[in-house]
Amino acid sequence: MFSFVHLQPIRWIRPTLAFAFLVVLMSVPILAQTFVTDKDEVIVPEGGTATFQVKLSAQPSSNVSVTVSWVSGDADITVKSGSSLKFTTGNWNKFKMVKLEAAEDDDVMDGEATIRISAPGIEDKEITAVEDDNDIADISLKLNPRTGTTGNIIKISIDISKNTLSITSFGLDFIYDYNLFTLNQ
Repeated sequence: MFSFVHLQPIRWIRPTLAFAFLVVLMSVPILAQTFVTDKDEVIVPEGGTATFQVKLSAQPSSNVSVTVSWVSGDADITVKSGSSLKFTTGNWNKFKMVKLEAAEDDDVMDGEATIRISAPGIEDKEITAVEDDNDIADISLKLNPRTGTTGNIIKISIDISKNTLSITSFGLDFIYDYNLFTLNQ
């Protein structure tokens, strides 16, 4: 990439003869400092921990203090260790570990949170942390057998508890016959 072109008269062997001399200075592109991580998504087991690693992309001119923090999403996912990292001119290219933790909760959903890596003068990097939920939805079946015009009919109601999603209704129709059993959805 050319960054500067300058024309300057230069006198060579004969003082009366001027030559135009083209001086082209090449610019060395300055790469922006960035964070490098070993992964962009971390699966954190509910009630447990998981890790990811961070380093810098280039040697800094001075020490760099880095903050790793939860910024949005499931508040059950937190930074357990590695929330404050220090990189120097000697260790900038060595990974440092960050440990995330997912607290136990009552829902059955895999929560998701955004973890931000930041430092002054460096563009933030975000990591997605996904909670691998260990809870199981409670499902209860209620059978209401009755006799219809086509034979015996069993109506089944399904209740899913401990579910944070709003499921208003859904239905399954079972048709039972001594010779045939089918499921209609």
